[in-house]
Amino acid sequence: MLNAFFRVAEMQRNKQEELAAERSGRTALDAKRGLRHLQDRVDRLTLVNMAMWSLLKDKMGVTEEDLISRMVEIDITDGRADGKVTVGVRKCGKCGRTLSRRHRKCLYCGAADLRATAFEATL
Repeated sequence: MLNAFFRVAEMQRNKQEELAAERSGRTALDAKRGLRHLQDRVDRLTLVNMAMWSLLKDKMGVTEEDLISRMVEIDITDGRADGKVTVGVRKCGKCGRTLSRRHRKCLYCGAADLRATAFEATL
């Protein structure tokens, strides 16, 4: 009888471990999808930057020094010289509420989120 009790307890532990492993697998898959999304964003931004730099260099005669100087200037516009640009909160042009970065329409009034620049379109 005691032996049967231990077998049942062991089966329950095994089931719990299987469920935990399954949850971990799903978490890993979600992380992988998130990473893929971020890599796609980086790839799009890289393409935009390469195209702009090529145009500026070829058509306007902009130098590497000009580029670096402007990067430093833009970097400090958010108040920190940290090599990053902090994207601010966007408001809906129709109702004034905060727009979700994940949606192309305002969640409140349905107005289209018209991205003004090529960079905003990559966010």
